[in-house]
Order: sequence, then C-alpha cells, then structure tokens
Amino acid sequence: MSQEPKEKVFADGFKFTPKRDDQPDFVVGKLDLELTKAIPFLKKNAKVYNTKGKDGEEVKLYYVNLEVKIGRSGNPYVELDTFVPQKKATEQTQEVQQSDSGLPF
Repeated sequence: MSQEPKEKVFADGFKFTPKRDDQPDFVVGKLDLELTKAIPFLKKNAKVYNTKGKDGEEVKLYYVNLEVKIGRSGNPYVELDTFVPQKKATEQTQEVQQSDSGLPF
C-alpha cells in the first residue's frame, strides 16, 4: 500500500540564501525571517511535546521542524517538515491551538 505524497507546505516568512563564493567553507548560507509572516506560520504549525523537566515536573516543548531544499529551478526554499513518526505509548502530542495562550513567542 503506497501513500500519496503530501502537499508541500512552504514556510511563510522564511528565505534561505546559499553562501556567496567569497565566504569561508564553514558558512552554509543565510536564513532571513520576515517576522510579520514567520511568527503566524510558526504559531499555526507548532507542535507541543509534553516531557518531564530535570525536577520531574511536566514541561511543554514547542517545535516547528523545517527543511531547506533545492527546487527543480535550482533555487533553495524552506518547507515545513510534515513527517510524523509513529507515536510511542508514553508520548503525548497535541496540536497548538490558534490562540496565543501559552506560546513562548
């Protein structure tokens, strides 16, 4: 049984530019964020992972995973990583609500 490819979700407000030829080898490129677009995109696509902190109390971690890819045109773009691993029985994942409540940004 094959899965249909998921629709690409381009990361609004994120722009990756490869390094210039005159930059050192350890530079990969530059990531520009347009905050008026990036912050709403992050809020909309954030996942919350519940875990235990060092003191044993429950802690919520907010993640948005992005991938930098090269398009058919040869230009880089930033895409939302929509990969969903199979959940473990102890892992609890919930979608972040659209409201600003509890978000760290």
